[in-house]
Amino acid sequence: MKVSISGITYEITVTDATSVTTWAALRAAMQAGGEITLGGNITITEADISAANYLVVPNGKTVILDLNGKTLTGGGTNAVIEVSSGGTLTIKDSGSGGKITGGNRYGHGGGLEIGGTCTLQ
Repeated sequence: MKVSISGITYEITVTDATSVTTWAALRAAMQAGGEITLGGNITITEADISAANYLVVPNGKTVILDLNGKTLTGGGTNAVIEVSSGGTLTIKDSGSGGKITGGNRYGHGGGLEIGGTCTLQ
């Protein structure tokens, strides 16, 4: 969409970010790809750890994750987010103090395990 203000034309692109507040919703959104915004602090549950319900950016998917000043906390013996070969993850924080913490993947990192492409903005 183009908008003119005081003789200057601006092009505006609107994207529909998915807002998530649970681990399950975040996991599903990451599998689908697209722009995702944390709507609250999210922590993996013991049930998700037991079921190996980890956060994965799959091959061929692009995810833009906006921490939005919130905290994403992993646990167990895996990275908080795995970026598969051929997957692309961009992490940004439109709020203040957003962070990814937890995770414990021996030999592969704790917060992120990157097999594809990852950009921090």
